[in-house]
Amino acid sequence: MTTPENLFNEEVKQYFIAEFPEESIKRHQAMGLFKNAKLIEERLGIDLYDMPYSELDKFLLGNGYKSSNSVVRDIVLLNQYIKWAELNGLVTNQTNRLFSTSRKSIEKYIYKNFNTIYRKEDIVNGLKQENDLYYLIGLCLFEGIGSVNFEEIQTLTVDQLAENNSEYFIRLNRGLLSISEELYQGLMQYDKVCMDKNLHSEFVDSEYIFKPFKRKNSDNKLVIHPAIRNRMWNALKECLGDETFNLATVVRSSFSYYAYIEMKKSNNMLLTTEILKQIADRHGKHKNIYGYYLGKILDELNIKFMKESYGDFKIEDKILNKI
Repeated sequence: MTTPENLFNEEVKQYFIAEFPEESIKRHQAMGLFKNAKLIEERLGIDLYDMPYSELDKFLLGNGYKSSNSVVRDIVLLNQYIKWAELNGLVTNQTNRLFSTSRKSIEKYIYKNFNTIYRKEDIVNGLKQENDLYYLIGLCLFEGIGSVNFEEIQTLTVDQLAENNSEYFIRLNRGLLSISEELYQGLMQYDKVCMDKNLHSEFVDSEYIFKPFKRKNSDNKLVIHPAIRNRMWNALKECLGDETFNLATVVRSSFSYYAYIEMKKSNNMLLTTEILKQIADRHGKHKNIYGYYLGKILDELNIKFMKESYGDFKIEDKILNKI
C-alpha cells in the first residue's frame, strides 16, 4: 500500500494502485487522477467507478490538460479503474461508462473537446514576434492556403497574387481565394526582401516567394523544410502556453473567424448553411462528389467562442437541428 492521501473511498483506490509495481509511473499517474477526482466525487457522493458517463466527461473536461498525451493517459486509466471495480463487484451503476480507446475515437474526442480556439490576432501576433517567415506561413494557413495541401504554400509565386479595387486574391489550382490585404502585402514584401542578394545571400534563386535556403550537400529542392514548420509550431505553443496547439487549432480558429466575417458581410448576422459551405471551401475541406458534410463543418465551429469573441448572432434552423 502507498502512503494515505486522504482520497475519496481511500481504501478501494489504494487496492487498485497496489496492482501496479512499486515506484512505477502508473502508480503516480493513478494517484494524480484520483486526487483530481476527489472534489467531484465528494460533491456527488459516489466513486468514479459509479459515476454516469456525463459526469465522467465533465470531470475530464475540467482537468485543464496541457497535452493530448495527458488526456489519453487519464482516459485509459479511468477505463482500467472502472473495469477493475466491476471485476471486484464494487459497481452498482451497471450502465456502460467506458470511454472508447480506439485511436480514431480518442482523436475525435480530443479534437472536439481539448483543441482551444484562438482569435486571429492571437495567432498572428504570436508568430509576428518570432520572424516574418513564421508569421506569413501562419497567416497563409489561417486564411486557407496550405491547410490541406502544404504544397500550396511551398509553391506560391507573386504571379498568383492579384488586387482589384482594394480587394485581394490568390489563384490556386482549386480556384480563386480572397485574402486579406495584410497577407497580400506581406507576401509581396517578403518576396522583395528575399530577392535582395545583399541582405539574404543564403537563399537560392527561385520563382517561389518562399525561396529555398542554401544548404551543403543538398539539391535545394525543399522550399520550407519540415524543421522550420516544427519550430514555428513550437514557438506558438510557447507563446500561447498551449502544448496541444497544432494545425487543427489554426483551422478551427479560422472557421470561427471567417464564419463571423461572412455574417457581417450579409448584414443580418445569421449563420447559414451557405456560409458554412463558403468557409469549408476556403480550406478545401468537408466536401465530396455528393456535396458537403455539414456535420463535419459544424465540428470545426465553436458557437460559444464565436459569440464571446466576436458578438451575438442568430443561427439558421437547419443548423440548430444538427448542433
